[in-house]
Amino acid sequence: MEIKRIVGGMLFTNTYILFSQREITVIDPGADIEKIERELPEKRVDRVLLTHGHLDHIYFTDKLRNEYGAKVYIHEEDRSFLSDFALNSPGDFPKGLEKREYVADGTFSDGDIIAVGDTSCEVIHTPGHTPGGVCFYFEREKVLFSGDTVFKGTYGRTDFPSASEEVILRSIKKLFSKIPDDVRIYPGHGLSTVAAAEKPLYSF
Repeated sequence: MEIKRIVGGMLFTNTYILFSQREITVIDPGADIEKIERELPEKRVDRVLLTHGHLDHIYFTDKLRNEYGAKVYIHEEDRSFLSDFALNSPGDFPKGLEKREYVADGTFSDGDIIAVGDTSCEVIHTPGHTPGGVCFYFEREKVLFSGDTVFKGTYGRTDFPSASEEVILRSIKKLFSKIPDDVRIYPGHGLSTVAAAEKPLYSF
């Protein structure tokens, strides 16, 4: 599996494009759409996987669905974020982004396995930043896409109405109990890290 990271948008969101066999998967299309499109070899995306429903992570989902044919998936507890601006942009944050409504073709739950080309990932439900926040764990590749659950040296914001510090810390403990120390973590913002570097921050 080949991974390309695109950084863009008002909050420097990480969008990831995964190439596996001939399938193309985009995780969190919130970065600059022109940067994303430049990395697509043809006008096609097989699926969009959303780690959660905040606007800076979903902003170009509709374009990839409508113009590239992508099927869009989000955790069932964040599906309402796609059509509710108060949820996906709490307090009008980030400011300056227009109100949009998005459509999901399906939802996933904790423990679901998603086929991605010749590999697959496990959905790990990690609420706390949002109720339906998830991480995508590719066990064979030893790769985790953590959204806004875990960053290098810290964790996602919990000062939003639907967020909880207690819940996200419980989610992080669950997450690190499932993945080995050598797993590479690709977060929703900032640089990648490895599980071994982050576990000591949470008293593991």
